[in-house]
This record gives sequence, C-alpha cells and structure tokens, in this order.
Amino acid sequence: MSGSVVTLSSGQIVHPADRLREFIELAKTQIDTLIPHHAWGDLVWRVGDSFLTKGQNRDSRILAYVNRDATISNTQKVTGEALHPAIIEFAKAYCRYLHATSPVTFENTRKRLDAVQLIETAFRQLRIQPAIENLNVVVLNKAVEIAREGVGPGRHYQFAMCIQQVHRFCMDRQFLNAPFQWKHGIRKPKDRTQEIGTAAKEWRERKLPSPEAFHALAHIYRNAETTRDRLFSAICAICVAIPIRAHEVLQLRNDCEVRGKTKSDGGEDIETYGIRVWPGKGNPPQVKWVPTQMIDLVQEAIGRLREMCSAARETARWYEENPGVLWLPPHFEKHRVSERLPIGELWELMQHKPNGNLSGRNVTAAWARQLGIENDSAGRKKPMQNVSLRSLTSIMLSWMPKDFPHYNGETDQLYSNTLVVLFENELFDNQTVPFVVEKATVQALEHWLSGHDNGRRPTVFQRWDFTERDGSSIIITTHAFRHWLNTVAQFRGMSELDIAKWSGREASQNKAYDHVPSTARPQSQSSRAINRQRDPFGPTNPAYCSRRKRTNIPDYQKCPPHSRPRGNVAARR
Repeated sequence: MSGSVVTLSSGQIVHPADRLREFIELAKTQIDTLIPHHAWGDLVWRVGDSFLTKGQNRDSRILAYVNRDATISNTQKVTGEALHPAIIEFAKAYCRYLHATSPVTFENTRKRLDAVQLIETAFRQLRIQPAIENLNVVVLNKAVEIAREGVGPGRHYQFAMCIQQVHRFCMDRQFLNAPFQWKHGIRKPKDRTQEIGTAAKEWRERKLPSPEAFHALAHIYRNAETTRDRLFSAICAICVAIPIRAHEVLQLRNDCEVRGKTKSDGGEDIETYGIRVWPGKGNPPQVKWVPTQMIDLVQEAIGRLREMCSAARETARWYEENPGVLWLPPHFEKHRVSERLPIGELWELMQHKPNGNLSGRNVTAAWARQLGIENDSAGRKKPMQNVSLRSLTSIMLSWMPKDFPHYNGETDQLYSNTLVVLFENELFDNQTVPFVVEKATVQALEHWLSGHDNGRRPTVFQRWDFTERDGSSIIITTHAFRHWLNTVAQFRGMSELDIAKWSGREASQNKAYDHVPSTARPQSQSSRAINRQRDPFGPTNPAYCSRRKRTNIPDYQKCPPHSRPRGNVAARR
C-alpha cells in the first residue's frame, strides 16, 4: 500500500508562533518608545531619556538584553552573552510594548526584563530549546526558583509576580502552543512594620539614622572645607528639619524661602519660616514649615547653598540670554575677534594644578589635546600657545545638560533660578569646568553618604573617621531622614493626615515610613523616653510639637496661592 500524507490547513488557523512574530513586528516597526527604530538591533538600549526621574542621572540607565550570567560594570560596560535568539526579540518587544501601553518606572521596567531573563535561564538549565511559545509549568516554576538566588523574600516575591505577568501576557495574546493556567505560589512577605520582637526592632532601627550619624553630620557641616562636603552637609541639614525627598531638595528654587507671622495661644506674634517644595508622587507645590528649633539651621544651610552656587547660576543666566555662544569672563571677550584663546588664559580659567612633572599650564594643554580641541600645536612636542575658540565652543556646549535651560524639563523653572546649580565636575578637586553648568544628582548625594564602587570610594563618615558606637561603619541613605522624621511624628502623636500632608504624599503611604513598634501605641511615657534616646537634638522633638501642646501657625490661606494644598488643612509645624 502506498500513498502520501496531506497536511490539512485552513486560512482561518493562526499558529502561536505566527502571532508572536506579528507582535514582535508591531513593536519593532509601529511603536516608537524607549529607543529610536534604528537602535532596535542593539544589545544595549540606552533608555535614560524615556524615564523622567528628577535628580537622577538618566544617561546611565540601560536595558541590556543579555543572559543572567553576563555582568554590567559601573560604566555600563556589558560582558557576557546575549539572550537566546528565540527569546531576545520577544524580550525587546515585551519591554517596548508595555512601556507604550503601561509605562512604569525604570526600576519596574528593569524587572520586566529580569522576568524574561529568568525564563530564558530556566529553559537553558532544563535543557529545553528556548522559545516563548513553548512555555510550560516546569519552566515557569524553575524560573521562580532561580529568582530566589541572592535576594530577600520581598525581592523574590516581586520577581515571581513579574514572571507571572509574562505568562498572563502570553496567555491573553494566545502565544502559547499549549495554554495553561498558572500562579507562582510565592507567599507575599508579611508587613514588617507590624512585627514585634528583637529582630523587628533591629530592622526598624536600621531604617533610621543613629545618633552617631547625626552627630557626625553636624560636625562635618560645621567643619567642612571642600565643595562637596560643604554642599552635601548643607543639604542634609535641610533634610533633618523637614521630610523632603532627595530630588526635591536638589531642585529647590532660589526663592524657596517663605516667611510669615502668626499668633500664639497667648496672643503673641510668632515669626514663621518654611520652604516651598515641589513634591514628588504627583502632589501639588506646598510649603513645608520648619520647626522653630530648626529655623536658624535651615536658614544658614539655604544661605550657604545660595552663596556656593551663585557663580554657576550667573553663568546659566548668561547662556539663557546668549544661546549658542560660549561664556567667557568679561576681560576675555577680546579674544572673540581672533577666535583664539591663549593657553595661559585657559589655564587661568580651568585652575589646573601641577601634576607630577607637568606644570599647571601643561596639564591644561594635555586636557585640550585629550578632548580634541583644535590648537596651534603641530604635535605633542611643540608647546601649545592657543586653542581654537570655535572648537572649544563646540565641545563645551555639547556638554551642557540636555534639558538646558529648563531644569528637569519644567517650563517654569530655569537653571538660573534653581538653588543648587554647579559647574561641571565642581564636586571633584582640580577638575572644575567653568564653561559648563550641571545639576547635583541624587546619585552623587548617595555616593557621598554611602560610598561607591564596592567600597573603593569611601563614605563621608569613613573619610572623616566617624563610626557607630560599636565601631562599625555608619550606614545611612538619603531616604533615612524622611523615615526618621515620620517616625518621630508618629511617636509624638501626629495624625496620619498631618504626617501625609507634611511629607507630601497620600495618607495610605504612611505605613512604609512608620517604624514605631505596635507595642508603643498609643504613646506612653516609655515611648517618649525611647524617642529622647534616639533624638540627637535633645529631648524636644525638632520636627513637631505634641498635639496636646501645638502652637498656632499660619494656615495656607496666608500663603501664596500656588503653595496651598488641596483641602482646607492648616499647615503644622
């Protein structure tokens, strides 16, 4: 018996692999988020401009479509292999499509990619040919198991949720050859703010700065000499007085101070002082009133920042009025005619110091050569006399912030009216570039507080030889100040609404910042004693008065209209 096998097919049948190809083609050609179309084939996507995060260095944000065995250095150098060819195109389409339809923060976008990488790793470890349409329960369970490696329960649960989202995404679009229902099965970690016991107490205290950290910061603030220490210690002084986010204090406007008067319970006039802040999380501008005990400190810190950054603000204003022209000091304007700037005067501007056997002038010449600035030196052996002003202008203006002159893209805020504006590399000795202005970033503040590069760059506490009481390293983050102020407010009996308004968020978000043990509620004499022990400024809380002894202060009706929050809620100290 002989014959042939005929495959029955219908034009109405669409195979999962075909649907997957159509999805990838859609994301590749019809969606224009994250990266330009011509960059689709790149292994590393530079996506900083797609995420507006105030006070952050967006240029360092990348999505690297490599497997989990690859490494990414601090300079975004990727070492390792790409995702499997059958997975990588889906990974790119998945990230790009979801960013267009359901945009989230960069961190959560990165978790979306992590989920696909975990699935690809599971395929390889199970020795199954990687292909999204071949997803099955075994592969997904293996991916969740791999996600546990090197992370805590909270992070593991987040990865498991992202893996589940990939499965649901594929199910909804009929990408799977054998559809199936699946849930990750990882239990959500308990809310640690509600736990009691020694371990819970230690966890809460790790969230809060220790008295030793506050004492160290106070000493550094009073004795700092370098630009970096003077600037960041002044920023910390503001953070310990009002619950302000790192990016909010870095983007304060030059006219951020608000002064007023109110009446005390006894009818006496009281001077009030606040800082106008543009909060994050979609909240409107508001005035954060400074506690009376902290007014002098905050006024001094604001004054220091205003004075330190005055020259950079003036240069920014000059650029705003003269776009496309390189700033020069008034006595250097004469060189615009010849379009040549003598190397000696460039050295005077750059303030390069001798380095080894090189004089300061030769260091400046080497700097110009390294950047490719045109000059009258035929080679390295011939001394440089002049640099081309046109070439210097082209290179220096290319270094200006992408959002200049509008700070963080805000149409009503210019660099020239921003409190903290710096010259390029001003935070590092002997490297200031007076032709270029830049913003202070949250990363720079974090590195100052917590160190960087796996300990090779020490924390400010290590440089100043400060430690905790037991000799261990002082560890503190930019967000720790908000945790501390909110916890103090909870100890002192503030309402959830007042705490939320003061902090610039919704009341439902207070829980994450509340590290008061449940056994300490309602406030008792013992909790006040604990508070006094943790309060480095003494027994009187600098953030809030007790609600039983609250002092009258001006309400929002006495403030500029744009500083009033929603609702008729009085500002609390």
